[in-house]
Amino acid sequence: MVDEEQRAAIKAKFQARDEHIRESWVRAMEARLVREELEKCQRSEGVNAFENCKWLSEKLLDKLSDAKVRCGLRVACFYALRCAGWRDYVLLGLLTSFILFLFRLLAFQLRLVIFFLSF
Repeated sequence: MVDEEQRAAIKAKFQARDEHIRESWVRAMEARLVREELEKCQRSEGVNAFENCKWLSEKLLDKLSDAKVRCGLRVACFYALRCAGWRDYVLLGLLTSFILFLFRLLAFQLRLVIFFLSF
């Protein structure tokens, strides 16, 4: 049985993880807001956007360095990748597909082992 100390330790661990996830989502959303402001600035400035919106792009790069959400396999830094471009979407999709393929292959092999062990 799990005693009170272990239960409290597990609860504290889950609370710390949830707090970390919450803080990382806040950082990711801050990066998203900066990206939206940069897009507005680029639309309004036109050809002078590189000079006039430079401070926003530097701020976005600073935000992206720590705007990663690490709470699971498929959720990793989704909103931070939106800021980087479509290539990262493709890479994230390929990585996710490959990981799912590996899990399915492993499950199939386990089913084969169980099947042959049943004889």
